[in-house]
Amino acid sequence: MIQRFSKVILGFVAAGVLAAGAVAAPAPAPAPQAKQKAVKDQGEYDIIQLAQKETDPQKKLDVLKQWEQKYPDSDFKNDRTLAVLNAYSQIMGKVLTTQATPEIMDASVKAAGVILDGLDKFFSNDLKPDALDAAAWAKAKKDTEVQAHYVLGYIAYQRKADPDAEKEFKTVLMMSPKFSGLVSYWYGTVIIRQKDKARIPEALWHFARSVVVDGPTALDPQTKTAAEGYLKRQYDGYHGSTEGLDELKAKAMNDPLPPAGFTIKSIIEIEAEAEKDIAKFLSEHPDIKLWRQIRDALKADDGAAYFEKLKGAQLPPDTQTDFKMFKAKVVSQTSPKELVISVDNNQGSDAVIKFDGLLLKPIDPGTKFEFKGVVDAYTKDPYTLTFVVSEKEEVAGIGPEMWDTAKKAAPKKPAVKKAAPKK
Repeated sequence: MIQRFSKVILGFVAAGVLAAGAVAAPAPAPAPQAKQKAVKDQGEYDIIQLAQKETDPQKKLDVLKQWEQKYPDSDFKNDRTLAVLNAYSQIMGKVLTTQATPEIMDASVKAAGVILDGLDKFFSNDLKPDALDAAAWAKAKKDTEVQAHYVLGYIAYQRKADPDAEKEFKTVLMMSPKFSGLVSYWYGTVIIRQKDKARIPEALWHFARSVVVDGPTALDPQTKTAAEGYLKRQYDGYHGSTEGLDELKAKAMNDPLPPAGFTIKSIIEIEAEAEKDIAKFLSEHPDIKLWRQIRDALKADDGAAYFEKLKGAQLPPDTQTDFKMFKAKVVSQTSPKELVISVDNNQGSDAVIKFDGLLLKPIDPGTKFEFKGVVDAYTKDPYTLTFVVSEKEEVAGIGPEMWDTAKKAAPKKPAVKKAAPKK
């Protein structure tokens, strides 16, 4: 994987951008013509030959330095400087193409530092090869700078020097927004490794970008599949679901870095907001608050014992001052004397009303009304609380003409307790 990316980031060297300024090896011939480059003597010729034949970049660099010391004013000094840059670039990139031993890492860090410190010198207009125009020369300079930061970031990443790696990766992505998906994956990893929970959304942004980058610097299929799985698990674990993940990928595709103020709500924040919203809702709806308190008590392990105290009590009790009746909606009518209703269940029913009398007309589903009644029965699963309603004054929203208390459905009205006992 690293070697595949090294071919991309070091490609311009291999393509011969620097080779355009390669040192020629002229023979020590008769006196050169005016303004024509020529070696000073046989010694310079020999050292040029030695530099050209040397394949090890560090040894080549040593030869080039000897050449510079012995012949500082050589006609080929500009070509020599480009050859020095090329040697440093090869030393710098070696960490990406071979086993990254500590010695190779140290040499790469040193070479990258030399290149960055001498960037203006290495890419001065005087050194521009004739084969390149100004735009290509400027691009070569930028590419070299990006490569140096890439290498420094990779080495810091391998050494778990995470703040340093993060700094270098950020520079790479700012300079080259369409750069490698692998850089974004490493970037997310070094953030996670620093264990700052507040920065998890930032890390998720980089992981999302790593799987949507395409082109020559995209993750290979195997790595991408693994990264996709990791991103999904991390996002789900942090957010509580994968809702919003596709939107995150779409945003990260167009921007290498998250915008200022970017965040993703954690499941803790979502639950806290939900609790806050519920508390506000219940403060504004005391009828639902009481209903849920009773429901939770009846669904608890000792719900049956609590019901024995609750049975026969009127709900809401007359002592309730902030509301007098429960608001409800008809779900269905099962008989002329019974309605299945919903008090606090938008998806179904949670109560039954048995009228102490007969309904004269069908009641349409969805009809909203209010009621109070005497607790008669309950089931825990599915939760249903059953009431008996005996007086027309105990119902509002279903007109008196709709039911007849003279036609009793039950022989005896249940006894009414004054108030629902507290659990």
